[in-house]
Amino acid sequence: MMTCQKEPQGARTLRELLAAGLSRLGRSVLLWTACAALALIAAGYLGWSWRGPGSAEPALQAALIKDGYMDERFFSLPKLAVVLSPVVCLWNLGAEVQDGGVRSKITVGHRRRDVYLASLLLSVLTAALLCLAVFLPGTLTVLLTSGRLSVSWGAAIGRMAGLTLSAAAFASLFTLLGLNIQNRAASAIAGIFLTLALLITGSLVDRPLAQPEGWTTLTPGADVGGPAVEVTVPNPNYLPRGPVRDALNALESLLPGGQIAGFSRVDPDSPAALALGAAAWIAATSALGFLIFRRKDLK
Repeated sequence: MMTCQKEPQGARTLRELLAAGLSRLGRSVLLWTACAALALIAAGYLGWSWRGPGSAEPALQAALIKDGYMDERFFSLPKLAVVLSPVVCLWNLGAEVQDGGVRSKITVGHRRRDVYLASLLLSVLTAALLCLAVFLPGTLTVLLTSGRLSVSWGAAIGRMAGLTLSAAAFASLFTLLGLNIQNRAASAIAGIFLTLALLITGSLVDRPLAQPEGWTTLTPGADVGGPAVEVTVPNPNYLPRGPVRDALNALESLLPGGQIAGFSRVDPDSPAALALGAAAWIAATSALGFLIFRRKDLK
């Protein structure tokens, strides 16, 4: 005689929390307004960036694409999504904390672990949606303007996934702040300041790493009226392989702002290290946030 296995209580309560959170997220005017604004900015920025090169001769267009002219602009767009993410994540999460929704969930029997995990997953989903809001219109604009990036679309999708993972690292920090700071405005302000500080720090660390080894320029050919010739000009500010570059790469991999900056580069040194750093940051901030939340007095 067959018997039906009962679904574990933890899985059921987590699913209930996620279902309620998804329903609330779907009704968030702030989230969808931010997504619409990001989509318009992404399409407008990339379209405007190609306005000048688009009227140049084909040889110059090809050289610009090869040097990553559109790549730099396309992969920098998630930084704007990350800047908006603390406002969206913490305002929505803070509303539940401040209004007593989190306390009510625990009072009716939901475990704190499930409440924290559900909040983390919803914050990560919010960050992913904001990134998607720049990637989709950005990709369409690139196809309609320059036609392609310097990297293959397969590599571009990998970079987009890395940038989304880096945005998720920020989301894990917002979950820590949102569930452990009672005042919604205070948590949002703290999240904005920390986000800006991490992005600025990451950009400063990435600046010497982002220096190219050289630039490709076009010079007139030997024959009068002949085709232009590509010439690579060395960059005196390029930081060669060595202990200094390795140390900066390690520091960049550890910081969410550095991960965003690294994945935004035309040619990051080690995408795998950046992805591992983002995963480690998510694990560390989630563990710390849950330890604080588990001991927090919700009365």
